[in-house]
Amino acid sequence: MHYSRRLNLISFLLICIFYSSPATSQNIHIQSLSKQLEKGLNKQNLLSLKNLFIEKSFNKFEKQYDNFTKNYKEIEWSIKPKNDYKNKKYLDVKITSKRYIGSLQYDLDSRQTIELETNNNKIIDYKIINAESILKSYTKQLKIKVNSPQTVVTGERYHFDLIIEKPIDNSFITGEMIVLQNTRSNQQLSIPFGMKAKGSGGLFKSITAPLQPGSQTITAIIAHQKGIFTITKKIEVD
Repeated sequence: MHYSRRLNLISFLLICIFYSSPATSQNIHIQSLSKQLEKGLNKQNLLSLKNLFIEKSFNKFEKQYDNFTKNYKEIEWSIKPKNDYKNKKYLDVKITSKRYIGSLQYDLDSRQTIELETNNNKIIDYKIINAESILKSYTKQLKIKVNSPQTVVTGERYHFDLIIEKPIDNSFITGEMIVLQNTRSNQQLSIPFGMKAKGSGGLFKSITAPLQPGSQTITAIIAHQKGIFTITKKIEVD
């Protein structure tokens, strides 16, 4: 009797291990992958990352990296795994860097959610699901916060707010915005908008999502006596 119970218990544990191991393995893989990417990028050593990709995907990654590092310097990367949704793998990527144009210095703060397609522990492809970047002329006195959804549904109307945290004074000048609508058919449409001033300090605009799935990329620029800010936000459209 005791032998039978012990055998049943062992069988139960083996079944649990068998069904839980794929998920555990995936979590370990995505954590290891994010650490290797962060380490290689911060050491500016792309060759150490080549084995993480299939050749086509690495060539795409290398080209984008080269284009980015031509314009931005003193780059720091933070890459963390995000919770899986619908068995998909995501990375939370944060980038800080500087850009110099003539005698002017600009600071970049960027955050992206990247969806990975992997097979046999290699990256087959990747895409940016949503992203937010703020490029500002060097000033620590003025901070801009973006208030908008990460994901919207087709045809949804939503607010895109640029909030000046702790406004210094009433020296706000102006702001303009352009919306790029990218559909899954790769069609791109550029729509210019003016933005309205918020009474509490900042700008806002009510935007309608496209009627086809894909994404909307919003680029806005605001001018203030304390600095110039360029804000880019990519929103997924389901």
